[in-house]
Amino acid sequence: MNIYITGSNGFIGKALLKKLSDNIDNKITALTSNKNLENFKNVNYKYINYDNMSNVDFQDCDLFIHLGSHSANHPYDSLANCLKYNVDYFLTFFDKLVSNGVKKFIIAGSCFEYGLSCLNKDFIDFNTDLLPINSYPISKAILNIKLLEKVKKNNDIKLKILRIFQCYGEGESESRLWPSLKRAAINGDNFKMTSGTQIRDFISVDEVVNHFINALSFSDYDNSPIISHVAHGEPKSLKQFVNYWWNFYGAKGEVLYNSYPSRGLEIPRIVSNSSSILYGKK
Repeated sequence: MNIYITGSNGFIGKALLKKLSDNIDNKITALTSNKNLENFKNVNYKYINYDNMSNVDFQDCDLFIHLGSHSANHPYDSLANCLKYNVDYFLTFFDKLVSNGVKKFIIAGSCFEYGLSCLNKDFIDFNTDLLPINSYPISKAILNIKLLEKVKKNNDIKLKILRIFQCYGEGESESRLWPSLKRAAINGDNFKMTSGTQIRDFISVDEVVNHFINALSFSDYDNSPIISHVAHGEPKSLKQFVNYWWNFYGAKGEVLYNSYPSRGLEIPRIVSNSSSILYGKK
């Protein structure tokens, strides 16, 4: 299968690229504007930017995976920039792909697209209204709404949207929760954090990759876009998550809860229902 992928230098994208490249039956093309990349076997790198895609011919593309994103983690960039890069630029790119005959797409989404809808739901499904409250989730929600509109007008396009929940693991930015607590635990340091009462649906990056691998086949596609949650469907507080890994690494220091206030505009609970998880372990 000829697969094109964006976001191959990101946390999840790099892990997925490695897994895809291990299968010699796949011909992988990674689209990137970054020339300082870890090179994987069986991967063809194309250096592009959204303003100039003339050097890439997509006519041999069997499947396009979009993991690229602008400002996916806190602190988010402005709404104007998130809309510019995550929506406007990619929609232009998408139209070029379709005009070149690309018909199958897997788009990475975010659980935070649901936003305020999570406030009155213990578990959310893929039909839950999108009410995001921060710039990056707003841009992802708008992009996916517009892509669904395009697919509705063009039955030749097959679209899967995989909304990723709270992902963690090796390769994650060092400033994020899991790498920070791991580093403190191994070094014997104390670890300062918020109250840890927020409830999330945690999933490791390796499991996220498996969801995407399981979604590669479109044999389950029945003339309608598919939205799936990349999650476990298991609620866990940040405090439970931290305590588990703190004990796992045999930490000698202490976790100092309530050292920092929680972020403003933060949803207290985001957990998937099990029926919306279509591409879990097989």
